[in-house]
Amino acid sequence: MCKTKQNILYLLLLISICNYSLLAQESVNKYRINLRADFSVPHIENNKALKNSFRGTYDVTPSVNAPLFYGIFIGGSYKYSTASDKLGLPTNSKAQYAISGGAIKLGYDHYINPTTLFTTAINYGISSIHFKNLPSDTVPPSYKSTYIEPSLGLLFFVEDNFAIGINLSYVMLNQYTFNPYRISFDPYKGFEGIDLKGTTQYLNLGFGVVYAFWKKKSSQ
Repeated sequence: MCKTKQNILYLLLLISICNYSLLAQESVNKYRINLRADFSVPHIENNKALKNSFRGTYDVTPSVNAPLFYGIFIGGSYKYSTASDKLGLPTNSKAQYAISGGAIKLGYDHYINPTTLFTTAINYGISSIHFKNLPSDTVPPSYKSTYIEPSLGLLFFVEDNFAIGINLSYVMLNQYTFNPYRISFDPYKGFEGIDLKGTTQYLNLGFGVVYAFWKKKSSQ
């Protein structure tokens, strides 16, 4: 099922970038810089042990972007994503993990009409994975992994340079596989060998905002 979702997102990303010739609005390059932020609730898809142990709380991904040509833009983003345990561990507060890191971003904007924007992008970066509030005899481990995140969004402009809308993305950590035995989760829930397979992946569904500034003289 995870592979199906990944394939759909990649297909939509490819179609949207390849169809840049459909773009007719000058609005894409009206501003030199835009700030974007996506706010989502992570839905853990893989691996099974992680899905059974943690519940996503929030994912925040701000970015700074600059238009290039024909709706294509480039930028940099930062991700901070958290989840808390759902096993009811005997700790003072819920065990948590956090994923944080920076990425380069390549995307494409297509204006459906002057106030409606379809946007798609892909982030590629390096993340750190940290744990806290684990059982008292466990030293919180930390890990590093590259990640890739294709995303789609539909935004509606409420002002000339400000838009808000919905976004969907799929995050894949390429080198990190969750193991409950390394954080002493095994006494609280049984795990099978197959539960430990697969790198960490999660689906984000939420809303996004765009604020553009530094207007080009040619568009005035």
